[in-house]
Amino acid sequence: MSDTWLYYWFYKLKESDPLWNPFSQKDSDKLENEYSHIKEDQTCLIPVKAGRYDVDIKLKLITPVYWEAENGFVKRFKWSKIKKEIHDEEMNQTLKTFNQSVDPDEIDKFDNVCFIVHGIGEGCDLQLRSILDCANNFKVISNEIINANLKSSQEFNSIEFLPISWHNVLHSDKEKWKDITLPSIPSLRLFSNTAISDMIFYSNSIYRKQITETVVNNLNKYVKKFLERNPYYNGKISLIGHSLGSLILFDLLSNFPSETPNLKFEFKVDNFFAMGSPIPFFLTTRGVNLMDVNFKLNCDFFYNIFHQLDPFAYRIEPMIKSTDIKEPVLINRCNLDSPNSLWKMLTFNSNSQIHKVTNNEYLTQDENVYNYQRICDGFNKNSKLKRIDFALDKTLFENFDYLLFLTAHSSYWDSYDLILFVLKQLYYQDEMEELTEIQENNH
Repeated sequence: MSDTWLYYWFYKLKESDPLWNPFSQKDSDKLENEYSHIKEDQTCLIPVKAGRYDVDIKLKLITPVYWEAENGFVKRFKWSKIKKEIHDEEMNQTLKTFNQSVDPDEIDKFDNVCFIVHGIGEGCDLQLRSILDCANNFKVISNEIINANLKSSQEFNSIEFLPISWHNVLHSDKEKWKDITLPSIPSLRLFSNTAISDMIFYSNSIYRKQITETVVNNLNKYVKKFLERNPYYNGKISLIGHSLGSLILFDLLSNFPSETPNLKFEFKVDNFFAMGSPIPFFLTTRGVNLMDVNFKLNCDFFYNIFHQLDPFAYRIEPMIKSTDIKEPVLINRCNLDSPNSLWKMLTFNSNSQIHKVTNNEYLTQDENVYNYQRICDGFNKNSKLKRIDFALDKTLFENFDYLLFLTAHSSYWDSYDLILFVLKQLYYQDEMEELTEIQENNH
C-alpha cells in the first residue's frame, strides 16, 4: 500500500488542550475548499460543527456562536493515516501525538431547538460537567435515539440543544466567601457555598434581578442568532430548566419578578420542560395559587419531570387541583433495541412512502381526566396531553445510599428515558401541525 498524505483540518477548542482534533470529513472538506478559493483581502467565517462554531480561515481561529468562551485554534495539516502522523508545513514539524478519531459528520438542519438553563452550582452534576457538556450530551443521546428509530434510507433532521448560563453573574460575590469559609469538610462546604447559596441569592431581589436579566438577555440574543443562521427553520422553540434553572424560567414565563416588569422573551415559547424542579416549594412559600383561573404561563405546554428519589423535586398537579390527586405519569423506559419506540412506521401502498407517526403514549382522550395544562397560555381544550407531572423510573437507584441523593438530582443529564420523552412530545406536535395544514389545504 502506497503512503498518501492528505490535507486535513484540525482544531483545539482551548489553548490548554493537549491534542489536535480532526474535524469531521464534511467540515474539513468545507474548510479546505474555502481555503483554496479565499482571496487575500477577503474575510471569511465558515460555520462548522453543525453551526455551533465559526472558523476564521485567515486568523486560524475557531469561535463558539451560542455561548461566551475564548477563541480556539485551527490548523491545516498533511495527514498520513498509514504512518499515523501529521505534518505542519508552516512550522516544518511532524506530530505523532494527536487525536486520530475523526469527528462524526453532523446534520446542520434542525426540526426543533431546545435551550437549556442550568440549576444550582457551577457544575451540573457530580462529575462537575458544565452546562455546555450536558447540552452536548443531550444532543448525542437524542441523535442516538432518532437513529435507532429510523431506517438508514430515511432522511431526518436533528434537534439542537443549546446551553444558557447565568452563574457567572454571582462569581465575584462568591469569591468573597473564601476567607470566611472554615477549612473543615471542604467538599461539603464547597457544595454549600456553590449550590445552596444559589437558592439564597435567588431569593434576594437584587441578585434575582441580575440572574433573570442575564437569562432573558442570553435567550433573546441566542434565539435571534439561531434564527438568523437557520433561515429555513420553522420548528418550535422549547426551554428546558434543571433545578433552580426551572424556577427561573417559570418565574419569567409567569411574569413573577416584580423588580423586572418589562423583562420579556422576544420569541414564542412552545414548550417548557422542568427537570428536578423546586418550583412548587417556592410557589407555596410565596402564597401563589395555581387554582386561580387567571394564572397563566406564557407557553403552550408545561412538563414537570422528576426522579422519584430527587430531594429537590416537587409535584405541580396538586397545586392546580387539590382533589382526586392522581399518581404522576410514569415515563416509559427507553430500549434502543426495541424498534419503533419513538415512531410507528406506516407505509402507504400507493407510492411505498414511509410516514412517521409519533408513538406518544402519554396522551389521553378520556374526558374524565382533568386537563392540568389549562395553566398554560397556549392551552387548547382539545389537546390530548392533559397531565403535567411525569416521573422517571426509580428502580435503578433503589439500592443507592441516601447520602448519594445528589445522584438522583443530577441523573437527568444522562437519562435516555427523559430524552425519549422529550422527543415524543416535540415530534408529536410537529405531526399535528402538519396534519392540520393538510386538512386546511384540502378544504
